[in-house]
Amino acid sequence: MRRMWHAAARRVGALRLRRLLADTPPPYRLELGTNEVNHDGWIPTDVQWRARNYLDATGPWPFPQGSISHVYADNVIEHVSLDGARSLFREAARTMQPGGRIRLVTPDARRCAEVYLEGGELADAQKDAHRGAGTRVEHDVDILRGVFIEYDHRYGYAWDQNALTAELEAAGFTGVERCELGDSSDAALRGLEWRVLPIDRVTMLVLEAQAPGLLQ
Repeated sequence: MRRMWHAAARRVGALRLRRLLADTPPPYRLELGTNEVNHDGWIPTDVQWRARNYLDATGPWPFPQGSISHVYADNVIEHVSLDGARSLFREAARTMQPGGRIRLVTPDARRCAEVYLEGGELADAQKDAHRGAGTRVEHDVDILRGVFIEYDHRYGYAWDQNALTAELEAAGFTGVERCELGDSSDAALRGLEWRVLPIDRVTMLVLEAQAPGLLQ
């Protein structure tokens, strides 16, 4: 019964999103994996069955071609497979306006590995952050477990700047650049991250890129 209820709730959430698009003129600002943290002026979506606007971002998007000005995903892409992320990037490229901006926030596997290898205060801060999130931490190696295994990351794909840049460019995005948490050259993308721990500024990867022209 629970499975049937969840499936029904997802269908209702997907229908609600389509009705919202029918009643609201573009351009849209789309937020993926909102986790109940919504921002004014954005359409919040999530894959959870409780989501008001249900969207599996690894599948087809119900948005018309060229109707989205901004896409934002905070700690989403590390939860999906590489193929799922590629589908997400292609759908973003298809549905975004030329010159639109995508902003992705995800743990930086390379930087986390560097913190693990360096040890010291940064490693201790990283372990404390994982403990604060409810993760069991016994040794420095648990810093790596937080990236590759914990928080359901084992079902997804670990990213560094080189890999994410390559995949965005393969989907047609240009001008990929690294940003600081909360900062952007685009006013619409500033101040969106709700993470405030100092260690997140060390170990989080924030990339923005520009959408290509309309795809044929």
